[in-house]
Amino acid sequence: MTIEGISLKGSAQRIYGVGTLTYTKAALAMLFFWLLAGDFVYIIIQQIEPRILPVLLKQHGASDQQIAIIAGSIPAFMNFCINPVVSYRSDRTRSKWGRRIPYLVVATPFVSVFLAAIPFGTGLARHAVNLSWLGGLFALSPWAPVMLMFALLVIFYESAQMVITPIYIYLFRDVVPIEFMGRFLALMRVFSALGTFAINYWLVGLVETHAKAIFLALAALNLVCFILVCCFVREGEYPPVSDVVHVDEGTAHSSLYRASLNFIRESFTSRVYWWTYIARLLIYSSIPMSGFLIFFAQREVGLGFDQAGKFLAWPSLAWVVVAYPIGLLMDKWRAVRALTVALWISAVAYTLSFFFVVGAKTFFVSSMLTGVTYWMIMLGQILLAQEVFSRERMGQLCAANTMIQSLVIACITGPLTGWLLSMLQNVHYSWQLPFVGAVELGPYRFVNLLLAGVLFLSLFAIYRLRRALVGYLPARSQ
Repeated sequence: MTIEGISLKGSAQRIYGVGTLTYTKAALAMLFFWLLAGDFVYIIIQQIEPRILPVLLKQHGASDQQIAIIAGSIPAFMNFCINPVVSYRSDRTRSKWGRRIPYLVVATPFVSVFLAAIPFGTGLARHAVNLSWLGGLFALSPWAPVMLMFALLVIFYESAQMVITPIYIYLFRDVVPIEFMGRFLALMRVFSALGTFAINYWLVGLVETHAKAIFLALAALNLVCFILVCCFVREGEYPPVSDVVHVDEGTAHSSLYRASLNFIRESFTSRVYWWTYIARLLIYSSIPMSGFLIFFAQREVGLGFDQAGKFLAWPSLAWVVVAYPIGLLMDKWRAVRALTVALWISAVAYTLSFFFVVGAKTFFVSSMLTGVTYWMIMLGQILLAQEVFSRERMGQLCAANTMIQSLVIACITGPLTGWLLSMLQNVHYSWQLPFVGAVELGPYRFVNLLLAGVLFLSLFAIYRLRRALVGYLPARSQ
């Protein structure tokens, strides 16, 4: 008999279980290998939006507002539309391959195809405008055809990627024994950091000259890796779906209405959930904003894309060294306390960067400090969801959180960031600071203040959550 989260000692070697799955140490090691390999590739692909895509778009004449919409608002909007549906349906899917793997198998080829097509946007736009009906539609837009084509390709790509994004995270909860979850998440962040290091150190500087080769290679890597993950990771059996509503003909509308009301009641009536949603929303809002730091390094610090990318890569390598000890510390502190410390450090560091980053050395120091705390924050917000959200409704609550953050990023923070930077394009000043020297004040220096402001707001949400959590969280043993 297998009991979730309990190690069984009835055999010669120790057996670990989760649901109906059992693992020996060797089998558990192989499970970790495939999941971490998938996470490594997943993080590389996720870095395209904040690191590679803005450089590609800028190279083709995109404005800051267009970059914010294509690399920020469009992904958030697609996440808002797709994540809740996929999360709800996968929780209730029952097949011989499991409830998560089928979605990964179907979505992975589409992700790779559309990812490979993105750098060919210029050529595709030329062909599109030669088609009378499509050229007429393009002519109605104030955007240039090439920008419209990039936006269209990103929509196609995100439509498939937003299937993989939630499903892969939910898979961890289904196949990893709970007694190993903390260590697994710490190792996952190590592999995520290695993926980020690879993107920033080797690829950012090559986007201007080798964009097609980079996107094609990443598309192939994504296809091969996730198909292998689907082949070698096995899900167990799940209990029958207990909340399926059986309706008679003609009552589907009212049943959908009742299901929607139930979703709203369970997801949006708790203060604890609301402050968790807001804190995580603000953290995720900072990610597309950080994509403009590469232009801060280039335009106002005087670094090339290659050098700036390498500086932005080193924090990921540093995180590999400190991730496991920090993971153990977070297990002791819990997520709220850990996020409080990390958000304070990061917000203050971005504020100081606005004033004191004037050259390669100070940019490197700023990148190290904010980069390492970024990984602390991302690990902390994952742990926060694990600690606060109900285990039984994990997918539903994550979907509700995603709906809020996607809507706000798509409609508010993404466009607002692009609009502010566009308004600041004519700001070019230089002033002398004691002990610092000449500080070049341009539009992208203000990205540091935007990031600091968003993180301070997230810190406020964490403080309110801490008050709401009094007496809420169960004991660690439960």
